[in-house]
Amino acid sequence: MATARMKKIFSFVIVIFTLLFGCCSATVYKVGDSDGWTAKDHLYYHWTEDKEIHVGDSLIFEYDHNLNDVTQVSGGLEYEFCDSSFPKAVYNTGHDVVTFTEPGSYYFITSNHTQCTSGQRLGVFVVHDPSSPSPLPLPSKIIPSRHVYKVGDSKSWGVYDSDFYYNWSKEKQFNVGDGLLFEYNNEVNGVYEISGDLEFLNCDPTSPIAVHKTGHDIIKLTKPGIHYFISSEPGHCGAGLKLQVVVGTTLNVPKLSPLERLTRNRLHICDRFISWGIQVPSLCLLCNALDETRQHVFFDCPFSHEVWSFFCSNARVTPPRMFKDSARWLRHPCRDKKVAFILKLAYQASVYHIWRERNIRLNSNKSFP
Repeated sequence: MATARMKKIFSFVIVIFTLLFGCCSATVYKVGDSDGWTAKDHLYYHWTEDKEIHVGDSLIFEYDHNLNDVTQVSGGLEYEFCDSSFPKAVYNTGHDVVTFTEPGSYYFITSNHTQCTSGQRLGVFVVHDPSSPSPLPLPSKIIPSRHVYKVGDSKSWGVYDSDFYYNWSKEKQFNVGDGLLFEYNNEVNGVYEISGDLEFLNCDPTSPIAVHKTGHDIIKLTKPGIHYFISSEPGHCGAGLKLQVVVGTTLNVPKLSPLERLTRNRLHICDRFISWGIQVPSLCLLCNALDETRQHVFFDCPFSHEVWSFFCSNARVTPPRMFKDSARWLRHPCRDKKVAFILKLAYQASVYHIWRERNIRLNSNKSFP
C-alpha cells in the first residue's frame, strides 16, 4: 500500500514538473549555429529569419576572445554604422550568454569595425512568449533597467595610472537604474563597495557594503548619490584601482535621437548654455570660427557643409539649408515612399555624424571626419 501511495506521489510530481517546465521552458540559441560569431555577409540576417525569440530565451556567442568580442549597442543607427563608441554592454569571454528579460529590439556588433561592416552584427526582436502568462506590471518602487557601463571600457578593472578611473567616470552621467559591469581576473582581484570618502581615500576594506568577486559583476545603481568601489587588494587600490560615481535621480527619461533633439532644440549646444547663464566657450568646436548655434553647427559650419555636400551629391537632392525649411522638406522629400524613407535615413545619419564628431572633439580633442 505504501508502494502504491509513493507511485501516486511520484506520478503527481512528474505531472507538475511537466506542466511547469513544458509551459515555461526557455530556448537557448547558439548564434550562427556551426559558424558561431564571425564575419560573413548576411549570415545573421538569414539565421534570424525563421526564429521567434521570446523573453527568457538566451543567445550564446562563441568566438576566439583574443581576436573578437560582442558589443551590445543601443539603437539601429549604431548597428547600421558599426559604431561601438558608446556601448550598452561589452562581452569578451569567447562564450557569452545573453538572456533577454524584456521585449524589444536588441543590437549586437563586434567592436572590430572591418569585421562588423563585413557582416558580423546581429539584430533581434524579442517578444513575450504567448504560452506564458503576461507579466504583471512592475511596482513603482522597482527600478527599471537603463544603461550598463563596462568599467574601464576595453581596459576593464585593473591597475593603471592613479587617475584612470576618475577620468573614465567624469564625463559620464549615471542615473538611478544604470548598471556597472566589472570584468577582471577573480583569482587576483575583486570589487568592494564601500560606504564613504574616508574608506575610499584610505583604501579601507574592513567594512564593505557588498563584496563582488565573480570576475563578471554587474552592480545596479539603485540610489542617487555618490557610490564608492575599491579593489579587494589594498595594494591595487593604493595604485589607483578604485572608482567613485555620482548617480542622479532621473528615471524613465526617453532617449531621443540627435535628429529628434535637434528638431525640439534639446541638444546641449553652447548658445543654450549661455542663455541659461552658464559660462562656457561659445566657439563652434568643428570650425573654431563662429559661435555655436543650432543653425551654425548643423548647416553653416564648413565641416557640416562637407557632410551635406556628400549627402546631396549622392542622393541627388537639394534640401533647404535653413533649419526650419529643412525640417518641413524632410516630411515629404519626394513622392516615392521607398525613396523618401531612404532619404530620411540618410538625412538622420548625416545629422548623427555631425553631432558625433562635435562630441568627440569636445570629450577627447580628437577628430574622426
